[in-house]
Amino acid sequence: MDVEELRDSSWEGGLCLGAVIEENDEGRESVGDVVATTLAGEELARGNGPEFLASLVHRISRMPGPPNAGDPPVFTFGGLAILKTCWETLGSDAMSEREAVRAMAASPRHVDVAFDFVCDNGYDAPWDTLTAPTLGPDYGGPVETASGAASQLAQLVRAGLRTGALKRRTMAGGQSAWPLAGGAKATVPQFRAVPKAAGLARQFPPDQSWKSHGIIDPIEPAAWALLQFAPRAP
Repeated sequence: MDVEELRDSSWEGGLCLGAVIEENDEGRESVGDVVATTLAGEELARGNGPEFLASLVHRISRMPGPPNAGDPPVFTFGGLAILKTCWETLGSDAMSEREAVRAMAASPRHVDVAFDFVCDNGYDAPWDTLTAPTLGPDYGGPVETASGAASQLAQLVRAGLRTGALKRRTMAGGQSAWPLAGGAKATVPQFRAVPKAAGLARQFPPDQSWKSHGIIDPIEPAAWALLQFAPRAP
C-alpha cells in the first residue's frame, strides 16, 4: 500500500513506523525501507527512501485519525535519529518536505520510545534489551528489516500499555522494569511524546550522579527538531 492509499480507519490506538538506515552511493547515511503499521500490526504503507518517508509523515500529519479517537500517536524507536537522517538527506530544494519531517519529529503525537526512556533514566536502552525480556517467548530475535522493526515495535508498545511497564535486561544480565508514565497502577499508562519527555527532562533531569563518566544531555537527540531546545548561537 502506498502513501496515497493510506486511510485513517485503522489508526485507533496509534501507528508504528519502522525504517532501515543504510549508506547511499556517496557513503552517507540515508533512509532505506520504511513501513507503517497499525498498533495491531496491520501494514498500512511501505516504501523506500527519504522522499517516501517525508511524504508519509506529511500525509500522517494531515490525517487526524478515526472519529472521536483524537490524534493517535505515532510510535517509533529511535525515530528522532531516523527522521534527522531523512531531514539531512533531503536537498535544499525540498524545504517543505524537510519541514514536514522536522514537524513530525517534534510533534506531540510522536512517541519515540527510546527517547522517552533516556529522558526518564539518563542512559540508553538498546532495542533488544527491552524487546527480548518484555516480549519473552514472542520475541523473534534481532530485526534487520523495516517491517520487522514496525511489527516488533507494535508488540512492545502493546505490552507496555497493557502492563504499565517494559522489562529491561540489565548490563549485569539481570532484569528490571521501566514503569511508564503513571506506572502499572495507572488507569491508562502512557508513553510520553517527544516534547513532553524533553520538557520533563529539562525540568526534572534524570539522576546521573551514580556515573563516574559519560554524563549525557538526554534532550540532545531532539534539539534539532524542538526549536526551543536548540543550542543558542554564540
